[in-house]
Amino acid sequence: MSKGRYNKKAPKQYVQNLFDDYAMRFDHHLTEILDYKVLEILRKLLQTQLGSPFSVDTVIDLGCGTGLSGQAFRPICRRLVGIDLFPQMIKKAQEKGVDDTIENIEINKYLEQNSEKYDLFIAADVFVYIGDLSQLFSRVAGASRLGEIFLFSIELTLDGDYVLQQSGRYAHSNSYIWQLAMLNKFKILNIENAVLRTEKAKDVEGQSFILRYVG
Repeated sequence: MSKGRYNKKAPKQYVQNLFDDYAMRFDHHLTEILDYKVLEILRKLLQTQLGSPFSVDTVIDLGCGTGLSGQAFRPICRRLVGIDLFPQMIKKAQEKGVDDTIENIEINKYLEQNSEKYDLFIAADVFVYIGDLSQLFSRVAGASRLGEIFLFSIELTLDGDYVLQQSGRYAHSNSYIWQLAMLNKFKILNIENAVLRTEKAKDVEGQSFILRYVG
């Protein structure tokens, strides 16, 4: 794989300070200001693939934030686990009360240390803070039951594997995701091209993926 530009992930302290400060206004800013569409797109992608009505057993929300994604996916699962690095975001998620368990830990570390297997992994607008996704894909594969679904969004670039943009967020290439899927025994079921949100009167283009772990 070709290397992306700049660091492999955003500096931990920078991102933690950003999101702890952002937590109180996070939901309003996303839904009312940015016209955030990622969760709607992911739910539709999942429903199109699995049909309606559908349900899964155990779901893990990677980078659960304030629990917006938990609210969106809670109705279709028996058990919901939220993982996030930022204490103030977790506090807001706990107030919503949609997760059965919330862990304050880095995603890769949690997946490495925990032996539980999951049926559905959700990463809504999370990869924009991680450049190199190779370890994450490997960890998800290791924590997957056969037939598990991996649902996520990316901002899109045509420049290498991943690029740190002026916004401070990473964009990833379609070919990079295909390579990671193949290496980690995921089958790509569907890809949706979409506007993820609108920022400063400009549409942010991206893709949403639904993968199945085929072992």
